[in-house]
Amino acid sequence: MRARACLLLALLGCEYHPKIRAGVVACKPGEVCPSPYVCVVKEDGEGRCDLPILAGQDAAADRQEAPASKDAAADPPAVDAAVDQPAPPPDASPDVAAPMEVGPAPPDAAPDAGPDAFECPSGRGPSMIKVGSFCIDSTEVTNLQYKPFVDDPKVDLSQQAEPCKKINTSFFPSTSEGGGLNVATRADHPVVNVDWCDAWAYCKWAGKRLCGTIGGGTLQPGAATVPSVSQWSWSCTKGGLYAYPYGTDFKTGVCNVGKPDMGLNTVPVASKRLCTGGFDDIYDMVGNVEEWVDFCRKDTVEDPDNGIVCGLMGGAFTAKEMEGGTCDDFYDDPIMDHWVGRGFRCCAP
Repeated sequence: MRARACLLLALLGCEYHPKIRAGVVACKPGEVCPSPYVCVVKEDGEGRCDLPILAGQDAAADRQEAPASKDAAADPPAVDAAVDQPAPPPDASPDVAAPMEVGPAPPDAAPDAGPDAFECPSGRGPSMIKVGSFCIDSTEVTNLQYKPFVDDPKVDLSQQAEPCKKINTSFFPSTSEGGGLNVATRADHPVVNVDWCDAWAYCKWAGKRLCGTIGGGTLQPGAATVPSVSQWSWSCTKGGLYAYPYGTDFKTGVCNVGKPDMGLNTVPVASKRLCTGGFDDIYDMVGNVEEWVDFCRKDTVEDPDNGIVCGLMGGAFTAKEMEGGTCDDFYDDPIMDHWVGRGFRCCAP
């Protein structure tokens, strides 16, 4: 039920190239790339559509001379490790091309909107970190932060996403597998056993939204792991430069991964101080709990009850360290499914 759906985003008018990161495609000199991408020609004559800021960083990395050390071949520059990662294969599922909702066309980058453009919402849920043109919760939503939502007398089940109104009958987390809302002994742990409808409604109540497309709207098929389009992915990868939230190379013990799948093996949010998103003070984007994002599609096979599956990012405490503990760990599950290794964070606007 937790099968991954690794998807690719194709940019109009260009050809996908497997040796460059997802969302960036090959081009010929003089070819027009979709705005704001530009056709960057490297010294070896290879061209690619890339964002200007990332293209500049890649060009600088390409100009670096190889070290004289005999171990040079075994230790490539960190930037190249992130740039040259092969993209995952496309999902063969016929349902992927049929999203539940179609949002506005996403922009291709997260430029800094300026200090006066907007302020991050505050007062409900985790404190937020401004990342260019949007804000993201610094941590996963905790039990203590979720409790005021379910205790608020003004909250009712009509305040849900449209597909949830007929199927979600409570915002209280399930108590299965030792979960449930536990403020007494797990106040600073992520709230778990929440379904996609609960997470969506909480973010709306907090004046935020589930992390989706940069600039607004739900994520389209293939976009969740594309940093230039996805708020969650941009934040975790530092705009596409990192494979892990802390850098380009795996480090043992940095994030809460590799734990047994039996039991509630979360840790307090932000307690893994080095497990930061690509930007400072964004914690636990990989491990601890996997996080719902604003992507759903129709699928009557994987979800025979309601016919809708929704996206999850980042992997839980059960993630295999080098395989699942990455920023591009994505799959989708039934909209009402819940688990003790599943929670969420919010974004804005």
